[in-house]
Amino acid sequence: MRVLSGEELDRAERLVVEARRRHFIVARAVLRIILGAYTDVRPEELRFRAGVYGKPALESHRGREMPAFNVSHSHGLALYAIAAPGRRVGIDVEYIRRRVNWLGIAERQFAPGEAAFITGVPEDERIHAFFRIWTRKEAYLKATGKGLSVPLNHFDVSRLPGGQACFVDEGGLLKEMQGWSFQDLAPCDGYTAALAAEGKVDGLYLGQWTGEDFGLPDGFECRGD
Repeated sequence: MRVLSGEELDRAERLVVEARRRHFIVARAVLRIILGAYTDVRPEELRFRAGVYGKPALESHRGREMPAFNVSHSHGLALYAIAAPGRRVGIDVEYIRRRVNWLGIAERQFAPGEAAFITGVPEDERIHAFFRIWTRKEAYLKATGKGLSVPLNHFDVSRLPGGQACFVDEGGLLKEMQGWSFQDLAPCDGYTAALAAEGKVDGLYLGQWTGEDFGLPDGFECRGD
């Protein structure tokens, strides 16, 4: 049974690196299987559309509203976020690359408070603090659907999850970011992740699947949130 659409297979064929092509095919197939389980729709019958800034969403099926979702990949790992229809949700996972120039990136792209927060933690914790902030920012931007059309230094998430994030408007004034929930995640060793959702998160189910659950080759693992 073919689960992916022709357009998805074309996208896969345009990926030059074989490992990336295989990961895209498997991750996309798993997404369809998971969404099919949530919606009681055959995976191959699901139809996707793109928002103004390109964020994918499910088209309605026979008049039914469909759940919101978001996907993130990094270094062979895929995470999936599923939420109620109409709710904005974003997820980001990153493999912790210890050779990354985190200070340069933070100084150039992060809000001043975020860069100060990173340099203020003990030295051996700074790389983890950098990636925690990075994944929170990416998850929020993916949830809004605006992506990098919003500059990374226009909002500060360094005080999460213990405090409220701040949004920096065009005039440089800090305004509270109301109505959003954030959750730091640790999917497995060597990775960090974050979830951003509109409104209060009353419950969060974390699931992990192996290839056997989806009829995939032995040794393949899939984790979802």
